Amino acid sequence: MITMKYIIAMIRPEKLDNVKKEIQKIGAHGLTVSSVSGYGAQGGHLNVDRAKTEKYEA
Repeated sequence: MITMKYIIAMIRPEKLDNVKKEIQKIGAHGLTVSSVSGYGAQGGHLNVDRAKTEKYEA
């Protein structure tokens, strides 16, 4: 019986080769890589500034 695992990971581009090597060592034969980009704080999330004990929306 074959067991499958679904793993989603955000990896810095300079670490990708190391991650690929380690995945191959455990016997995984497939990998999908996508380039993504983001910026700043996530909109709509509630952040708490512990120094000021105020809540604000990012």
